Amino acid sequence: MVKNHKLALSINDASWSKFVAMLKYKATWHDRVVQKVGTFFPSSQIYNSCQAINPLVKDLKLREWSCPTCNSYNLRDKNAALNILSEGKRLLTAVGTPEVIKNACGELVSPGVIQAEIVEAGIA
Repeated sequence: MVKNHKLALSINDASWSKFVAMLKYKATWHDRVVQKVGTFFPSSQIYNSCQAINPLVKDLKLREWSCPTCNSYNLRDKNAALNILSEGKRLLTAVGTPEVIKNACGELVSPGVIQAEIVEAGIA
């Protein structure tokens, strides 16, 4: 991408934050919620059925593994996706979803308010 490694990291970080911002905007527009999961959550190391932890899965070359507890075969990426989904749902039920979302200025930000502004402006 870019020869300067530090510059490449900055570009990647900016692109990721823009993607997350668009994802949150679209989620709000369609009455959905975006829940972030912690960076250090061991999503690929935990087997989603029996919750056993396999520290050997830290090696990124290992794409398929068997659970040391129940000997079930699983794929690393599918298992991680299921773990992230369940962790996101757990965090949402623990924290709860806000009924009214406000921005930093205290104004209401909800799909109804956004869509009303667009219709009033004659865009839709």
